[in-house]
Formats: sequence, structure tokens, C-alpha cells
Amino acid sequence: MRGNSKVLMENLPYYTVKDIKVYDQDLKQEHQVGYIANVEAAGGTMERWLGRAFLLGFTERTRYTLLGNSNNVNESRHIGRSDHWTPDAVPQSLLTTHSAAGEIDYQSADKNVQENLTADFTSTRDEGEMLRRKELFLAGNPQQTTHQNSLSKAQRLKVGNTFKYVKPKGFMFNSDVAFNYRSYSGNSSTLMEQFVDSLTTRQRTEGFNDGKAWSTYVFARIRPMLKDIGKVKQYSRFDVSFDYSSDENERAQRYRVENFVNPSTTNQYNATDYSLRKIAVHTPFSYSLSYKLNYMFLEVKPSYSRENTRDWLYHPDTLLLASQIDMLRATTDPGNSYDSELKTYKAGINLHLARYQHVAAKNMPLEGDVNFLDLFLNFTPMHERLSYQRGPLDTLVTRNTFRFEPELRINLFAKKTRNPALIRLYHLESNAPLVSLLSIRDDANPLVVRLGNPDLKAYTSQSTLEAEYKDIRSARHNFYVSGYYAYLHNKVSEAVSFNPATSVYTYRPESVHGSYDIRVKGGIFYTLDKNKYWTVEANLDALFTHWLDHMMLAGETESHVNAVNSLTQHHKAYIQYNKGTLNIRATGDIRWRHSEGKMYDFETLNATDFQYGLSARYTIPRLNTTLSADGNMYSRRGYGSSELNTDDFVLNASISQPFFKGKLIARIEAFDLLHQLSNTQYTVNAQGRTETWYRSLPHYVMLHLVYHWNKNPKKK
Repeated sequence: MRGNSKVLMENLPYYTVKDIKVYDQDLKQEHQVGYIANVEAAGGTMERWLGRAFLLGFTERTRYTLLGNSNNVNESRHIGRSDHWTPDAVPQSLLTTHSAAGEIDYQSADKNVQENLTADFTSTRDEGEMLRRKELFLAGNPQQTTHQNSLSKAQRLKVGNTFKYVKPKGFMFNSDVAFNYRSYSGNSSTLMEQFVDSLTTRQRTEGFNDGKAWSTYVFARIRPMLKDIGKVKQYSRFDVSFDYSSDENERAQRYRVENFVNPSTTNQYNATDYSLRKIAVHTPFSYSLSYKLNYMFLEVKPSYSRENTRDWLYHPDTLLLASQIDMLRATTDPGNSYDSELKTYKAGINLHLARYQHVAAKNMPLEGDVNFLDLFLNFTPMHERLSYQRGPLDTLVTRNTFRFEPELRINLFAKKTRNPALIRLYHLESNAPLVSLLSIRDDANPLVVRLGNPDLKAYTSQSTLEAEYKDIRSARHNFYVSGYYAYLHNKVSEAVSFNPATSVYTYRPESVHGSYDIRVKGGIFYTLDKNKYWTVEANLDALFTHWLDHMMLAGETESHVNAVNSLTQHHKAYIQYNKGTLNIRATGDIRWRHSEGKMYDFETLNATDFQYGLSARYTIPRLNTTLSADGNMYSRRGYGSSELNTDDFVLNASISQPFFKGKLIARIEAFDLLHQLSNTQYTVNAQGRTETWYRSLPHYVMLHLVYHWNKNPKKK
């Protein structure tokens, strides 16, 4: 499935591959012709249901795969693990999925020719509910609460083909062609309230959208045969790729704004007609030399791209899409409508110099020639040309830039113990969007104004130092430590001003210098006994951020740079007993966030999330009945919203029983028996803090029936 080997690994019977270390290894010789299939059906309380099917057929040269999946339990995989229930992540919505996929794969006897064709269709319906509380670090302590309900639907078709031809003496040609189509629609309803000591503004927003998008991608690569020059080996590579994408959509929104400071009520209707078309051509070519343990690689990457955007705004007298409005010109909002064309020319030059060293330690990973020293010198001259028209503004802007992004890697290996240490130093640069340098004003949202900034610096840059050490002398116990320091010489942030009288936020991009991050991580894995029944693992992560952002109140002539220092510590650990079919694991996880600032009336913030729990699984001998359960307590403290400071005990359990020599498996799963599961997120920067809650998948009990069968030829 185009590299998604996990799908196959979760469905192959155990005897086809004896000891799997690499997913793309061939099947054992006696099982090269036949098929493998399984189907699953499930139904449960709270109107939860699921159905999946999988078919893999194979011959000596070909393989074909068919998959199907339909469910409303947020399951996007076609066939997943079916032995026990392990909720890996908390969903943020209620997702219903219908999908089908197929693949045909061919390899010649000598494996010189490989052909792969895939197709995938997916239809989704996503229902979401979100509550958000946002607090700005400003005088008056302005706060914003948002409650949103949304529904989105999408249909996606993906078709792809890859071809590869290799000659024994080094010639290689491969190609990749892909086509994607997507149609989507949705609607939402939002209630937003602003507070400055008391309620100042209430905004109700209703909207819906409808759109279609498609893209195509064509890629080809040629690696010609080059003769060695004495002991010097030489290689070259020529690529060409073409991308085209198109996105057209319509949006309609109704804003009802109530102002309680200067009592008034206003209604505004927006209808947006949006289209985006992109085209890109890349023609990189490279040349490399290797001599003994030395390596040199030179790549030149010419490219051209063009991006055409049309975003037109209308103000009808009711909630309508642009295509439903008779008098478009009469309702046009020229100040919030624009046409733009951006052309970009690049000629990247990358030079890579490397020195290898040979490590001969036995029974250790990565034995052989490994990188000792790598030096990357990346140069990117660029020319940009923007044609932009918005209301009375009709301009042509050009920009020439030259980016230099070096990187140095040093890998150190102890010859006997094979403990690797890595030191990495690199510098990254990127251009600020050219449109952000224009004098434009967008006030399509009654309570949000966005401005351009002609004085904005044209680039952002960051320098980073990383270091890591691993002790891997034994598979029974190992540990690692790592750290990094990242300094932002220049970054683009959004300065924000707030007008307490109108509750209008105004955003403008600004350049900020001096933010930095420091991170330290470490972990240890240890086997407590010689039989490896008892294992323990612990991981620690500490992150300190010095974050700078602009902030200003309405009426001030310039923004102020605010600084917030945040320390986040995350520690998690488990101890496990695993013998035969019995597995018991105790886990713990704690995340503590401490933030303090130097701006007006900043209150030190402390928020803590912690989790602890126990899971167990056991298969009863002879009966082969598998029992599993996990219980976890999720607790939160220190949130500004009291509704989020909760203790939620989440309990899941399952029981499965095989029949007919394991061909049929019946399983009952109980998800969130006590109905406690929720999804909460917390972020802090120099402008404020945000707390967000998402509705999660409801608790349910579900019965699964899984049947699988296979057919293989007899051994010769």
C-alpha cells in the first residue's frame, strides 16, 4: 500500500514470516501463491458500529490487495490490531468513515522491473464541538470564550502508480504519477463572548461552505551508469517533477454582533468566492564522488512555481453562497477582495562533504561504515514577483534574496562499546510571505482586523545546537540523554491590539528578535531479571522557552515587546511484568507548566496534568480466552477555567474468544465505561494563554466478530 507496510503486517498469518525484522522481506517460499482474507463486523451501544474487510492475493510475481472500512468509532485504518483494546489517543470529534482501497504490485523474476498501482476512496463525516477560553496579558485582563459546533463532510479519491527499472551495472529509472480529487462541505455555529471585567461583546456566527480540489503529480528520475575513475566511484542523478493543484470553494457567513459598552446590535452577511491554482516545476541534478571513507555530493536544484489566488467577498442581505447571488457586482466588498499572482524562481545549490569511519564491534547495531563527519553547505538564491490588486491598491512587487543554511554533524563512536554520540549545529532561514509586506487591511470579520506591514523584515532565521548520547551496549538495558538550544535571530509574530470599547482585535506582523528554546531529554530502559519478565522504562523531558511577542492597547502609538518564560517538565514511566500470555503494566505520566512574565499585571501561571493507571491482559490456557482491561486516572490542576480542573477515571475492558481453530474470533469491548473521557489542550505564549476542550467519542460497549481464512499451495 505505497509504503504502508503496517496494513499488511496486521493481517498476515503468523506462519508466513518467521522472524520479521524488515517489513518488505519476501514471504517464505512455500507460501508464495495463495490468498489471505479476513472480515470484521461490530455493533454496540450509543449507536456505534464498524465493518472491515481485507483480501491479499499473491503469486510468485504479483500481489493484489483489496480493503474496505466503514465505521463511526473514529477508526481510520482498514484493519487494525484485534487482540485487545488500547486507546492510543483521545479523539477531538465524532468521525464516521467509509473507505475502500486496492493495490496491484508486480516484480520481475530478477527484480529489475517493479510496478505498483494503487487506488483509494474515502468518505468522511466529522462532527465536532469545542469550548475555548483565551486570556490576553493586557491591562484590564481581557478574556474571550468560544463555543463552536461544526459538521464537515468530505470525499477523497487517490490514484497512484510507481514504476522502477534497474540494470545490474547501475543504471536506474523510476517514475511516480499521482492524482488526487477531493470534494468537501460543512457548516458551523459559533458563540463568542468578550469580557473586560464584565461582558462587553457577544458575536454569533453561522456559516457553511462547499468546495472541490484536485491535484496531479508527475516525477521521473534517471541514474546513468558512470565508470569508476581508478578507486574513485562516481554517481549522478537527474530528476524532473511537475505539480499542479487547484482548489475552488465558496463560503457564506452571518455575523450578529451585540455591543454592551455602547449598546448596539449589527448584522453582517459575507459570501466568499475563492480559488487557488498552483503550478511547480523542479529539475534537480546531482553528482557525487566516493573514495574509501570519503564522500562528496553536489546538487543543483532549479525550480519555478506560480500561484494564482482569487478571493472575492460579497455582502448580500441574507445567508447565501456567491453562486446564489444575482447582483454580485452591487454587493462586492472591494477592500476585502483581491487577486494575486506570485511567481518564484529558485536555484538551490547543496554541497555535502562526509567522512566515514569503520566500526568492527560484533553483535552491535549499525556495524560497518558509519558517518563520522558531515558538512552541509546549502545556498538558495531566489527571485519573487508578486502582482497584487485589492480595492484601490494595484501593485507589482519583486524581491531578490540569498539564503545560506550550513549544517555540521559529528558522530562519535566508541570502537568497543559502540555507544554513539551526536553533535549537530545548523542554521535555517526562510522568507516572510511577500504579501505581508503590503499596506493592506482585512476587516471581513467584524471583530478581527488584519494589517500588512511594509517595514517587516523580509526573512526569518534560527540557529540550533543539538547533542545526543546513547548507551546501547546491551539489549537488556540502555539509556540516552539529549539536549538542544535554538535561538531565533528574527521571527515573524502577530502583534495584537485590543480596543476595550469595541472589542475589536487588530493583528499586524512584526519582527521579533531574541526568543530561544532550551530542551533536555533523557530516558532509561532496564530489564530487572535474567528471564526478562520484569522491565522498567522512564523518560524525562524539560523545555524552557523565552518567548517574545508584540502587544499594544488601542490608542498607543507603538506595540510593546512582551516576554514570557515558560518551563514545561514532562515525566513518564512504566513497570511491566510479561510472561507467556500474562502482561501487567503500571504507568505514570505528569506534565507541569510554569509561566511567568514581565508585562503589566502578569499573574504567574502553573498548570499540571497527571495520569496514572494499570493495564492487564491474560489468555486462559486451553480455552484461549483473552481478558484485558486498563484503568487510568486523568487529572488537571491550575487551569483558569474551573470546569477544566477535573479528575477523570477512564476504564476500558475487553474479552475475546477464538472458535474453529482460531478462524473466528468474537470480542466484546467496553470503551470508557464510566463516561469520563475528554480532550483538553493548554498553550501559553507572550500574548496570552489558551485553554481548549473538545468533545470526545462517547462511551460504548461493542461486540466484534472477526473471521479470517487463507489458501496456500501444498509444499513441493
